[in-house]
Amino acid sequence: MSGPAAVRIEIDDGVARVVLDVPDASMNVLSVAVLEELDEAVASAAAHPGVRAIVLCGGKESGFCAGADVDGIADCRDREEGRRAAAFGQEVFGRIERASVPVVAAVHGPCLGGGLEMALACRGLIASHEPKTRLGLPEVLLGIVPGFGGTQRLSRRVGVAKALDLILTGRMLSAKRALSAGVVDDIVCPFKLDEEARRYALELAGGGTRRNEKRRGGWMRWLDRGPLRSFVLAKARRDVERRTRGVFPAPLRAIELIDRAFEPDRFGGYRAEAEAVGELLELDVTHHLVDLFRRREALRKAAGDTAGVGAGDVALVVGAGVMGAAIARAFLKKGVEVRLVDVSAESLRKGVEGIAAASARDVRRGRIGRHEAGRALDGLRPGVGLEAIARSTLAVEVVVEREDVKADVFRRLREALPKSAPLFTNTSSIPITRIAESVEDPGRVVGLHFFNPVDRMPLVEVVVGERSDEATVRRAVAVARDLGKVPVVVKDSPGFLVNRVLAPYLAEALLLLEDGVAPADVDDAMRDLGFPMGPLRVLDTVGLDVAGHVAESLAPLFEGRSGDPRIGGVLVEKGELGEKSGRGLFLKKGRRRVPSPSLDARLEEARRRRGRGTVRVEPAEVRDRPFLLMLAESARAFAERLVDDPRDFDAAMVFGTGFPPNLGGPLREIDRRGAAAVVERLRELSARYGPRFAPGDDLVDRADSGEPFHPREPAS
Repeated sequence: MSGPAAVRIEIDDGVARVVLDVPDASMNVLSVAVLEELDEAVASAAAHPGVRAIVLCGGKESGFCAGADVDGIADCRDREEGRRAAAFGQEVFGRIERASVPVVAAVHGPCLGGGLEMALACRGLIASHEPKTRLGLPEVLLGIVPGFGGTQRLSRRVGVAKALDLILTGRMLSAKRALSAGVVDDIVCPFKLDEEARRYALELAGGGTRRNEKRRGGWMRWLDRGPLRSFVLAKARRDVERRTRGVFPAPLRAIELIDRAFEPDRFGGYRAEAEAVGELLELDVTHHLVDLFRRREALRKAAGDTAGVGAGDVALVVGAGVMGAAIARAFLKKGVEVRLVDVSAESLRKGVEGIAAASARDVRRGRIGRHEAGRALDGLRPGVGLEAIARSTLAVEVVVEREDVKADVFRRLREALPKSAPLFTNTSSIPITRIAESVEDPGRVVGLHFFNPVDRMPLVEVVVGERSDEATVRRAVAVARDLGKVPVVVKDSPGFLVNRVLAPYLAEALLLLEDGVAPADVDDAMRDLGFPMGPLRVLDTVGLDVAGHVAESLAPLFEGRSGDPRIGGVLVEKGELGEKSGRGLFLKKGRRRVPSPSLDARLEEARRRRGRGTVRVEPAEVRDRPFLLMLAESARAFAERLVDDPRDFDAAMVFGTGFPPNLGGPLREIDRRGAAAVVERLRELSARYGPRFAPGDDLVDRADSGEPFHPREPAS
């Protein structure tokens, strides 16, 4: 029996397999048309004579279902249209839940968003126990909430505490963790999935109960009762408001909906969920988050079919410091053999120990299995010096930020490695073109600039020197993609893109300190805008010495428009470098960070060197001074075409600096405010604080012409 284009039905001995296989798509996604076909297929299968049960599965090697069509979400800005779309999905999944025969979801590979909501609507849910099977509801990361009944069904299935954790974080669970949480009923080996799903479906058809029902013990049901549930939800609201400062509305709406899942009126919870989807789709923040998601995916596909790294590659990582070890581990996690080398045996030892500790931490947190971690570590080949490295198929240099040292490393790499091996540098400030001068074939040299911490920061700047070969650039993009990063191609220029734009923002935060503003007030002002971390905390995390090196390399670029803060230099002289030295701008006390006890004395010394004391800073200036400088520098950098596409520019700043994703990026924010308003405010600050706030010519031209950075959306 054949079904519609996106769904087919296969009937065998009383069990119908309803197979989701959306044509011309690499992964199954749910559109209105696909939902209609699915609805028809399930009804047809249930009505077929002799069918006692249904197994719902994915027909693609890529996985079960990646969720709703993101393009459809991006195109919807109307509240009622969004509500109707969510309500329709709820109706389809409601009919699956109430089907005349039991439906069991057989999940293999990604089962996300609407895909998991579909699986939760089935009477049983069984998953393959293998690494690529991941289950989650990531909708809040797109600025919306699960809209096809997910907030209601998941909450009732796993309880309020686990539902909050999964929905508010968008966390993806392995099959094993999903079983432990009660999301799935059973896990089996991939080759037994179809057979076991069929057996489970017939088991339910014969009057059996859900296999994993026992995991929802009495204490969880007790916690879900009114008073205790209210306490848990109130704490969740406080935590979300503290973490997000209220700039992301979706998590707060999700908390309300999770609460509704336990009320007697179940239909009311579904109605509220659909209404929440419609309301959130009207907001700019939602569409900024959706646009960033789509751009991230587009950037990962930019290399096309170009091979990045595979099982046959051997990656040479030169430099076993914090960054080098983290980059080596990124390769190891992808099954690539790594030769990690350093001139210091002590540095190498610490690097290897750091990799092992990070792997053990991931095992404890359930991110990877013990055997998977062991296989990855088996691929690590540490060594002192650059001897015996000829088998390497690519190299990443991560040594000290000194041009003479890097040039020597590249000369030796040129001699030791085959000409086919690309040579990548993780420099954060030295021009790629100059580094490439030490290689006979400079086309082999491209910047591959990771950000710290490597395991959490998604961006990699692929920096193109004047003589970088196009094929090597594509390979660099593909390598970053295969390591799970977001690659953005950037023109070779002082500081590249991220550090160039970040430098005046961080410097102005230090100047606010010297002007007498409290550290907490500086960081809070930026977090209120949506930055996940304040600029002073960033400096402490990165290291004041590292920030100083970057600032020194950028000094010629900012000549005449730098406020020249002195506090960073004073702290470095005293050995107070930030987290790495235990003290910097802040001191860590348990899980809290407080201003360093020596900070006041250090600030007095900085003011003495500047030859000026504190000044009165208006509250609005605490916010505007760093932020407007970041916007102004973004306009200058884009005018120089460090990145060609404004969408890529904004994505790089969000994924590389933590620029507030709710604002969409600095160029998008200038468009929202209007270039004229930004220029006017910069001129006000320039009159008060000096020429570093003077807007650049390109920004002034845009203010005069009204031309935005991003093309205007057509009127609906």
